[in-house]
Amino acid sequence: MTRALLFITAMAAAAGYAGWVYSRMEVRVPGARILAGLRFSSLTLLAALLLDVSVPGSPLEPERWALVDVSASTGGDVATAVATRRAELEDAGWRVVPFSSSVGDGAAAAGSAHHTLLAPALARAAEAGAVDVLVVSDLRFHDVVAAESVLDRTGLHVIFERVEGGGTNAGITTFEFETPPSRGEAVPARVEFFSSGPGPDSALLEIREEERLVASRRVALPAPGRRALTTVQVPSTRREGRVRYEATLRRDGDDYPADDRAAVYAQVDREEGALVLISLRPDWEPRVLQPVLGDASGLETRGFLRIGADRFAPTGRGIDRGAPVGAAAVRATAEGAHVLVVHGTGPDDPEWVATLVRRSPRVVLIPADEGTPGEWYVSSEVPASPVAGQFVGVTLQGLPPLLSVGGGADPAGGDAVLGAQLRGTGPLSGVLTLHSGPSGRVAVTRATGFWRWGMRGDGPRDVYRRLWSGVLGWLLEDVGVGSGTGEVRPDEWVTPPGEPVLWRVPGAAVDTVVVAVTRGDTLVAVDTLAGGGTVGGRILLPGTYAYTASAAGGGPRGAGRFDVASDAGEMLPLPRTPSIAGPEGATRGAAGGESRPLRTLPWMYLLVMALLSAEWVIRRRVGLR
Repeated sequence: MTRALLFITAMAAAAGYAGWVYSRMEVRVPGARILAGLRFSSLTLLAALLLDVSVPGSPLEPERWALVDVSASTGGDVATAVATRRAELEDAGWRVVPFSSSVGDGAAAAGSAHHTLLAPALARAAEAGAVDVLVVSDLRFHDVVAAESVLDRTGLHVIFERVEGGGTNAGITTFEFETPPSRGEAVPARVEFFSSGPGPDSALLEIREEERLVASRRVALPAPGRRALTTVQVPSTRREGRVRYEATLRRDGDDYPADDRAAVYAQVDREEGALVLISLRPDWEPRVLQPVLGDASGLETRGFLRIGADRFAPTGRGIDRGAPVGAAAVRATAEGAHVLVVHGTGPDDPEWVATLVRRSPRVVLIPADEGTPGEWYVSSEVPASPVAGQFVGVTLQGLPPLLSVGGGADPAGGDAVLGAQLRGTGPLSGVLTLHSGPSGRVAVTRATGFWRWGMRGDGPRDVYRRLWSGVLGWLLEDVGVGSGTGEVRPDEWVTPPGEPVLWRVPGAAVDTVVVAVTRGDTLVAVDTLAGGGTVGGRILLPGTYAYTASAAGGGPRGAGRFDVASDAGEMLPLPRTPSIAGPEGATRGAAGGESRPLRTLPWMYLLVMALLSAEWVIRRRVGLR
């Protein structure tokens, strides 16, 4: 009823609009009524298509659709049964359409998609004019509510045929450390897991450090459809650097081993040659600056935000974010860093921070002195300096204004390499200075609000990245790190399933590196990547991979390992058939089988085009544009 009222309203609006155009807006010409009729007819047909109007007694026989689930839960031994059933349906004249997280030929091959989404497949069938739909699946749908909405809206006649698969299963959904592992003491690890199907009510949980078993316990499995969380103490390690930990859940008779393992990479103790950012007075700057510094330099980046007199919150990616630590831990991490960044410095800084600044050979100081507030616009005149080359071909006009510029002399005694003017007029004030002396190199910002560049569109964000890429290139010039020679590595050591592996490639955009990825003794991929930040790679199957990166000229740029995780979420939902409104369950669409939507009739689109073309030709013949 609602659709009919909308269609009647649309017809009235189309009639009124067509009459108004040719009686009031256009010059009176012979055949104006014919033109108005053509305009009314084309608008009415378009409204009928948009409102999904159906016509009774369609001469076209609607197709029978068979939606075949090809997600990961129907892989393995079940894939053979699915393939056999698919062939039977094709021989019987059904239109077989595979689906998983996508629909049709774009759906992933059997056993590789990690989510089963039924609603898009049902919507596709309804749009194509299907009335009878057969769904062949294990019924582990991730969008039951959305599927029920589609069924209620379209009135499809759907029959669900369940494929038995993955009967007994236990899997890990989360594996993480509360604090990064260290060589001094045991640390807790959190493991979240689930189970489904019949079988033992407990499983063996094991945690390995590389290949060495370090923890093992038997855990009670939760009821199907639920999750359980346990904490395991992982003993201190004898290793240093980046260490791989793997959790394994072993349940007797498990039919779906793909989700039994989960890996995490941990940086044990401090990493020599890292980039450390310490924020004594946190604001927006550290949040925006830290990932940019990591991408530009290729160094391991560790951040600490001061949250108390002697407490700091670690920041960063993944496992670097842990529980608050004391000043002693921050000082130990910062010692030996390639670059030390201290944000929010002032006259009342702790003595240990001042000592770190004096001893560090490469320092970035971001003072807390707000100076003169106002709208400070960066000047487009960039003097000669080590970072001036970063701004070649870049427009500095139009950048968000800085919030304030400090007064007085530069505490490091350097010369300004970037200036700004209050409200865009008046004398220039330096906002970035570089100083090189016997004790090392120091870069000092004398303004606040640089983070506004990094949070804006591509233009300001690119200037922000270029600025800090140039500063890091100058700071690290004497050690051969940064500005195109930093380590190339994955953006995440464990990439989620079904997502491309992202690479952090420091340097300028003109720098290229070649990354070779292997799995065991098999070469999986060789990609040429451009520098300048985070670069997208390929989608890889779950597993552990090794990589080597080299510059275009042949020099090494990095090597290591990374993982692509297995998705435990595919087996988590319980098998469930979406409810279908109407009498006798799945027969709601039977009553509407004598009608067919207009949008499924090809000649309707030809008719609309013919009406529009006829109106256009007649308008030209009578002198209208």
